[in-house]
Amino acid sequence: MHHLYKTTQPLLKEAAVASTSPPVTHPAMVYLTSTKGPNFQPPLFLQTLSSSSHTLTERDITTIIHTLGKSPHARSILLHPELRTLLRSMAPTMTTGKSLSLCLAALSTVKAQPDDGLLEVIERRVGQLASSQVVILSEQDYALLLNALAKMDRDSHIIFSAAFDA
Repeated sequence: MHHLYKTTQPLLKEAAVASTSPPVTHPAMVYLTSTKGPNFQPPLFLQTLSSSSHTLTERDITTIIHTLGKSPHARSILLHPELRTLLRSMAPTMTTGKSLSLCLAALSTVKAQPDDGLLEVIERRVGQLASSQVVILSEQDYALLLNALAKMDRDSHIIFSAAFDA
């Protein structure tokens, strides 16, 4: 029996490592985090974002948008139509308040928001999730959402109602 333990133990360790290995990181995120300061080139980033065969997940887009919002050199990409169109298409299917609140917080780091409907799409999705009774938005989610609205000097009946009903 002791011999069997010795031969299966390495296999169990390998299986445990395989099951906990992190998901594949989107190439645009790799470029974003590995290219610092003035070396960051928005056209290359956008090309990497759109040309990758890697499927962009909710987690990917949230991490990318959040990281862009924290980076003074990359923040202007949050105004780029290609990125905003991508986020506008993904926001209606986002399943967590955290994703939506982090995206809105990142967008609030850019003062002049284009009137392209992106903020309204995010607001509507927050309202849908808040009223669903399935997804619970946390106090931190609401704090981020309300702070982002304040930074943009923007009113949102949907988000205000959801926050105060919570």
